[in-house]
Amino acid sequence: MKPNKSRTALSAVNILSGFANRLLTSLLKLLGRIVFFRLLSAELYGVSGLFSNVLGLLSFAELGIGTAITFSLYRPIVDKDEEKIASLMRFYRIAYRGIALVVLVAGLGLMPFLTRLIHDYQGIDYFYWIYLLFLFNMVIDYLFSYKRTLAVAYQEGFRLVPFTTGGEALTCLLQIAVLFLFSHERICFLLYLAVQTVCLLLQNIAINRYLDKTYPVLTKTALATPLPKEERHDLFVNVKALIYHKIGTLVVAGTDNLLISKLIGLVAVGLYSNYNAMIVAVSGIVYLFAGNTTASFGNLIASEAPEKRRAVFEEAQFFYFSLYGIGCAFFLTAFQPFISLAYGEAFRLDFPVVVLVVVSNFYLLGITYVLDVVKGAAGLYDKDKWLPLVQSAVNLAVSIVLGKRLGLVGIFWGTFVSTFIPLIGKPVILYKYVFSSSPVPFFRTLLFELFSTAVMCAASLGACRLLPTLSPLLTLILNLAVTALVSFGVFFLLHARSPYLPALRGRVKGLIRRKGD
Repeated sequence: MKPNKSRTALSAVNILSGFANRLLTSLLKLLGRIVFFRLLSAELYGVSGLFSNVLGLLSFAELGIGTAITFSLYRPIVDKDEEKIASLMRFYRIAYRGIALVVLVAGLGLMPFLTRLIHDYQGIDYFYWIYLLFLFNMVIDYLFSYKRTLAVAYQEGFRLVPFTTGGEALTCLLQIAVLFLFSHERICFLLYLAVQTVCLLLQNIAINRYLDKTYPVLTKTALATPLPKEERHDLFVNVKALIYHKIGTLVVAGTDNLLISKLIGLVAVGLYSNYNAMIVAVSGIVYLFAGNTTASFGNLIASEAPEKRRAVFEEAQFFYFSLYGIGCAFFLTAFQPFISLAYGEAFRLDFPVVVLVVVSNFYLLGITYVLDVVKGAAGLYDKDKWLPLVQSAVNLAVSIVLGKRLGLVGIFWGTFVSTFIPLIGKPVILYKYVFSSSPVPFFRTLLFELFSTAVMCAASLGACRLLPTLSPLLTLILNLAVTALVSFGVFFLLHARSPYLPALRGRVKGLIRRKGD
């Protein structure tokens, strides 16, 4: 790597390497998931989803320390202050060891109550051993992962891609081998999870050794000077605000599977996981573009006037509105034939449920994400800390009430309704504190883009329903082709006069010209 690479060049390298990693691992995980459902039961995948959500709630113990530390590392990295970097990483190491212990103890304490989270629990072989493997994976992650923060703060996350890609690929291939080699379902599932635990441990050991060699400052953390009291205070101010965000994220993202398991059953958790896994995979790739521009937004906020900040933000927002709107149309027309092809007709959810899952988990969360990127770059952790609390309360209340009355679709109505709360609240804060202007233009744009997305989706679905009934593979191919023609056609028709289209083309051309920087 060139020692003086620009932030744009570093962002580009991170995006490209991250894209390659996500694409390969997503395809392997999809293959593994298909093999799993073909050879084992949906109930066991439901157990996986349930335990992932249960332990996801325990990640509350992290309290946002990782985010606060990353933000605190930017200045000493620019100043090349290795003593401060070592002190911050020392604090981070101690904190994460404590968090790992808390998670382990809390996770073990939850074991007697796990069966109460499953509707009509009938007994599952090796139930607690399965849970323990999930718990150990989480503890391993907390014990080893803190050093990665330094690479991220240096904008050199691409250095870890060979390790993560290789580790995840090896895990997927070994798990697929286990599925084919062992016929006893429960023992096979235990070995399947054990492979993940062993590979995760080896991957983390390899990454930490590499990081120690690449960033020698990490070898000095044990003897580093403890952070001064006033700096610990500033750090905990951000952590305190981030706790609110942590609660909201955990409740909104971490309770759907719990409610499904409790109100409906494990099989429904397994079916939903197929849809959500695809959304997470695609969203993860898109997030690479937004997430790796955080430092660029931070530089923009520090060096430019509010008018310039707003102009750049609105260009970026137009890009993500467009990307997620067209993506929403593709998901709605391709999801059902894809599930039929990959898993079978029996593994499809009702279409109204699919609509709510796609719109909530992909579209609305996606167009909100760029707001979070700019908010994080500006360090506005405290200004909107009440939003996630309101969102989580609404999500739980609506999901529980409607879930009892309407079943699965009712649970996702709660998620759908609650996702509008940050989408309305966060722009008010950004426009006030970052852009020094009224958020009214944003909301006018938001309403138009919601209308645009609805038209693209409705037109694409209508066109696909005119197609003849064919095999799942042919239906999937034709639906993708028709959706591409219709959604892009509608998009350009509705946005023909948008001033952001030529600006977006200019930025893309500029990035291409600078790709060799």
